[in-house]
Amino acid sequence: MCKNGKILIFCTCLEKEESSIKTNFLEGYNWNLTRYLGRNSSSLIGKMVMPKKDLGNGVTIEKVINQLNSTIKTFDFDYTPQERDCLDISIPHATERIRFFRVIFIDGKWIEGGNNIFRSITKKIAKGKIKLTDI
Repeated sequence: MCKNGKILIFCTCLEKEESSIKTNFLEGYNWNLTRYLGRNSSSLIGKMVMPKKDLGNGVTIEKVINQLNSTIKTFDFDYTPQERDCLDISIPHATERIRFFRVIFIDGKWIEGGNNIFRSITKKIAKGKIKLTDI
């Protein structure tokens, strides 16, 4: 469980690193960071799944936003957010297909929300697992 004195690291970890420090990973928690490139004129319609505010084990949208907007180095690679970059965090769930939430970088800070998945052109920046570590 995520407690005071612990931070989340968004890790792009290599497989050999992952096996040697597996106990620090939150099992099943994944993240995906994308960059907004522009608007798509798509007329696709799809089924929406509502995001959650709490994914369990202390991984909440509030904690992630507060940490991303702080001076804590949250990613294990050099990264400077750009307008409309989006971070998705998800975990498989037994009774729901998936549990997730999404945060977006707008006007110099991370907030709750994301780019329209049907009308946005994006590219993947990075993806990985979430590691829990001491401050």
